[in-house]
Amino acid sequence: MLIAMKKILNKIKLILLAFSFLFTSSCNKKESFSATNLFDKTILKLVEVKSSTDNIAFGYATGFYISSNGYILTNKHVVFNEAYNLKYDYVYIRVANYDKYTKAEVIDISSNYDLAILKVNQSNCMYFTTSQDFKAGEEIFTIGNPLNIGLSFSQGYISSPYRKINDTYVLQTSLVISEGNSGGPVFNKDGKLLGIISFRLKDNTQANSSISFAVPSIYIDEYISQFIQ
Repeated sequence: MLIAMKKILNKIKLILLAFSFLFTSSCNKKESFSATNLFDKTILKLVEVKSSTDNIAFGYATGFYISSNGYILTNKHVVFNEAYNLKYDYVYIRVANYDKYTKAEVIDISSNYDLAILKVNQSNCMYFTTSQDFKAGEEIFTIGNPLNIGLSFSQGYISSPYRKINDTYVLQTSLVISEGNSGGPVFNKDGKLLGIISFRLKDNTQANSSISFAVPSIYIDEYISQFIQ
């Protein structure tokens, strides 16, 4: 009788262990990566930017939220013409392909990097946080406004995490970009900000769209820490 009871108890233990294993496996199972889900989670952090000196002829670019209280990061060259030492007086943004543009205030223009901070009186709980953990070969993404056709999603890889050009370290990528992608975020599969699109390489005055460069997050963190606590 005792032997029979022990056998039954052992069987129950084995069944419980099997259920425990199945439960643990299902809890630890990672959700498979989806570029579509990443886009959906990211798009509302983005803005289209247009800037002008006369409120008539506009240039178009990209920017993105870096706080919940209306701070937006874009490129210095989007709001400032360095050749003429001229700040654009008219800067507008609109969120994720919305119809209407909103006037933005240029809060600051970096003296060291191709970065500038805009401010709008609109709160947004969707914004980027940075990561300085990245390496060559890592898959990356960007969303930008190429040729002012609207916000578009692109995929590429980190070609070199820190490439020195003109005494400044930049993030080299294989992302294909065009006019209007300036100020777009470079982010990873987790949606973490790794850099901001800045420029393309030119060969005999012809821009190579697949050799692109971004200001890395280490400089972004240094810059925005003055404004975002």
